[in-house]
Amino acid sequence: MPDRGPLWSGHRMSGSVWTGLAVTALLVAPIPVARPAPASAAAPVSVELPSRATAAPRQDQEQAPGKVAQSLLVETQGRQSTQASYPFVVGAGAHISGKLRFLSNEYPEYFGTEFNDLFSVALATPQGAVVLATGNLNNSTWGAGTMGYSGTSSTLEFNEDLSRFEGQTVELQIHVANVADTFYDSAVAALELHIDDEPPCSDERLRDQHGVPEGGPKRERLDGFDSAFAGRDGARFRNLVETIAAEAGISPGMLAVNALTERDTRGDWLSADPVTTWEAGVDDWVGLDKAIRSRVPEAPQIPVTDTGEVFENELGRQMPARAFANGRDALRAMAWTLRYAEVRMTEDGWAGYGNLSAGQRFTLDRFAFNRGIPAAVNLVKDAGASGQSVLKDSGTIHPSHPQRSATVRGAQAIHLANTVFGEGASCP
Repeated sequence: MPDRGPLWSGHRMSGSVWTGLAVTALLVAPIPVARPAPASAAAPVSVELPSRATAAPRQDQEQAPGKVAQSLLVETQGRQSTQASYPFVVGAGAHISGKLRFLSNEYPEYFGTEFNDLFSVALATPQGAVVLATGNLNNSTWGAGTMGYSGTSSTLEFNEDLSRFEGQTVELQIHVANVADTFYDSAVAALELHIDDEPPCSDERLRDQHGVPEGGPKRERLDGFDSAFAGRDGARFRNLVETIAAEAGISPGMLAVNALTERDTRGDWLSADPVTTWEAGVDDWVGLDKAIRSRVPEAPQIPVTDTGEVFENELGRQMPARAFANGRDALRAMAWTLRYAEVRMTEDGWAGYGNLSAGQRFTLDRFAFNRGIPAAVNLVKDAGASGQSVLKDSGTIHPSHPQRSATVRGAQAIHLANTVFGEGASCP
């Protein structure tokens, strides 16, 4: 998740009911409108607002580690819209639940008109948006006002099972917007908000679970690829990996480790010169890209050109040497191959892949890329629901021991996901 930059305390917090949930609120400056404010309403004040804000948490509120159980008020406050966001890592057997009330000064005078203020509460997940609740002024049932608002809607409740996102980072987003004016504010009150949260996996636990040595060759250590993200070129490489991983819907930590395992210098992937398919680890891309698009329809076409040369692959077969236009296209082909492997392991592996921890999934991703998707599918089937046999935490780290090597790469992927890309991947 990208860095959110400096924060500013700008939410109104009132009374013991509205305890603070640490959020980031994205603010949009007021838009002038023709409708005059009534005498009882405060006129809008023209001020420069920062682009980002946060509601500071109450210092006297203590929550058990890994559990958020608080309430939050998100208000327009003279702005066109406000969005409050809370990213978190989904824990085992996780749920998110709460109660919502829509508050508005549009009611009762402008109920049923075009001034139809609205709200939404949703989760942004790696698989797409999950809408928890949505509504507007005109489709809500209203009663007496509270908290300084002239109308309060009936209570909406939500309870969503998050187990399908275990180990992944999702983001709760609460959005409220003024429609057609900014004089009459609206708000969303999120009450009794419960989120099963889980801290990112520590390096110590990663080393233990994946059997990663603390000494030895740099490429075998947990931080073996950290230096690739140092300096200006490191920032360029991070941005490239993050952008392409988002396009393919995979972890940037996994893509980075896979790319640096195949070619250990970031320059190969930042190159504006052609990169051969065998350098990108996708020797058979011409046939593979068709298979990918048949199972993953959103996958793009990434063209290659013939170089007129041949090379010998690991099986001793003579292959025509083809090339991507540049390092970026080569990395895109790698990313979509990893996405295809994940789809195959999920659909052909009796759905076991989706139930595994992030470390187990990343290990399987690398194993699939290195030893072939059919072999990885069989490994998923053999591992069963627990996936305990996926990780090989001892033995020689060498291409001749692909599962052991993939286990170390899986740990490195979690490490980069957390320390470089801010994903917050958790332990099993």
